Amino acid sequence: MAMVRSKRKKKQKYLITPKDQELFAFAGIYSSWKNPQNHELVNSYSIVTTDANDLMREIHNSKKRMPVVLKKEDRETWLSGAELLNFAFPYTVELEAKII
Repeated sequence: MAMVRSKRKKKQKYLITPKDQELFAFAGIYSSWKNPQNHELVNSYSIVTTDANDLMREIHNSKKRMPVVLKKEDRETWLSGAELLNFAFPYTVELEAKII
């Protein structure tokens, strides 16, 4: 019996935070709908993504996307239903990464 070796590299963990925010928020969307088979209410949630910025491209070099991290001053605008394009790339928040 042959041994199969994993080709995966050990992943480095990072703590990624906005430079100017202790707490931060991702842009998210949700939907509530009724399952037609059993009529139960289903809640669905997703985090909105955008093109990766320079930092995230370096860390996530296989994935070219990242969550939309809302600027503190834009949180209420997002929650009030502003147009998604206002938050799409090149919408950026300055991030820093620390190896953990």
